[in-house]
Amino acid sequence: MRNNSRGRYKGSRYNVFRIIFTGIIFFAILLVWLNWRHSWNGKSRFTTVVQNKSEGQQSKQDLAVISFDLSRKKGKFLLLKNNFYMDIPYGYKTYPVFSIYKLGELDSERSGGILLKKSVETTLGIKTDRYLMLDKANSEKLPGSREELLSFKQRNFSLFNGFSTLMKFLMGRYETDMSTIEKIRFFQAMRTLRIDQLEFIDLSHTQAAVAEQLPDKSKIYTVDTGIFDFLFGTDFLNLGVRNEGVTLEVENATGVDKIATQFSRNLENLGANVILKTTAEAIESKACNLVFKTSESKNSLTGSILRKDYLCGEAKTYDSQAQADIKVIIGEGFLK
Repeated sequence: MRNNSRGRYKGSRYNVFRIIFTGIIFFAILLVWLNWRHSWNGKSRFTTVVQNKSEGQQSKQDLAVISFDLSRKKGKFLLLKNNFYMDIPYGYKTYPVFSIYKLGELDSERSGGILLKKSVETTLGIKTDRYLMLDKANSEKLPGSREELLSFKQRNFSLFNGFSTLMKFLMGRYETDMSTIEKIRFFQAMRTLRIDQLEFIDLSHTQAAVAEQLPDKSKIYTVDTGIFDFLFGTDFLNLGVRNEGVTLEVENATGVDKIATQFSRNLENLGANVILKTTAEAIESKACNLVFKTSESKNSLTGSILRKDYLCGEAKTYDSQAQADIKVIIGEGFLK
């Protein structure tokens, strides 16, 4: 009898361990699947804001916007030198690029990387996907010319020299909001794109840069948004968004002027067709809400981007009488 009792006890304990182990494996697979599903697919437009946050070099921190469109085997490396002033959202107004990350780190509701991304979107009208911060232990000055970009690629992203860079990525040595698969795909994109496929742009050498002199005789730059959009507005578009031809109405329900114009600029530079900009009679508390005209517009790439990247909610019913395929309602939460 005792042997049978012991056997049953061991068997039941084994079954418990097996269930626990199976559950752990299941959740691990689920996490990997969710990570993969919601990550960049390695082909469509993917834009990353990059900066070096090394201590003791605050005044020397340039900023780069690296954008890939691997469906066309093209990339952009847009450099903003440290004396560029950018428009900061959330009521911060204007700051030089080298101070934005630090400002965000002091914000209890946001991080430095998130504030950098939002500043690029506000100033340049470019939709950003991720940020990448190079820290003091793994820092390298961002390239300041096409020749330096070539050397930067060879040192950090070549087949033989890039292994340590990839390991730092995967081990979390760089601060970033990329997923694991996105880190691998970003590294692969930088490695495989030839230098003639990765265009280098120093914004200070373009007509979009407006030079000013401060009272202390130092030189700064601001961005002429109209000229920037004319020169580079189509350089950061998503071909899938442009080709599907979905029309949008952007409604400002924040109570603050020009929000619809600002958000429309981001969407238009992404390739979206904004046909209406309106102002709501009542203020909406949510950050973003979508009203679809049909099931086709709901299942569109544009709708998917708005839900995933801008965390827009959606109405439960369709509006078949709407003028646009998607109505984007921007509320107070967008400003917070």
